[in-house]
Amino acid sequence: MKKISLNQRGFTLVELLVVISILAIMASFSIVVLNQKRHVGTARNVRRNLDVQTFALGFYQYALDNKGDYPNGLSGTPVYLCRFDASDCTGLYDVNFLYGKYITMPLWDPLELNTNSTGYTAVLNPDGHVVVNAPLAENGQSVYARR
Repeated sequence: MKKISLNQRGFTLVELLVVISILAIMASFSIVVLNQKRHVGTARNVRRNLDVQTFALGFYQYALDNKGDYPNGLSGTPVYLCRFDASDCTGLYDVNFLYGKYITMPLWDPLELNTNSTGYTAVLNPDGHVVVNAPLAENGQSVYARR
């Protein structure tokens, strides 16, 4: 028969607690990194919300100045809005008439890759209201403004 030696021991309680605390610290760092991405997305959505509100209000003010008529070209089909400083607005809705009088600064979605597009869409609903939408909204949120 084999003899069992009492000199062989396992890990001490202190060693186990040190390892567990190191793992807990590493886990907390990874949680912070993962949550940071979510918080950055939320911050970008706040900017998007302000941008679409500004565009919607610009369209509304334009209509007030023009006897209730919204600008030509808006319809029931969503169209992407062209940037103020765009070199080519082909396929986009040119909103340069809003800048200066109704909108004071260029607006665009932070994740928009097309340098000519704002990344926002506008549509004229059947009820006569303009809806400006941010299709690139993050974290499953829907960002839009209606005027």
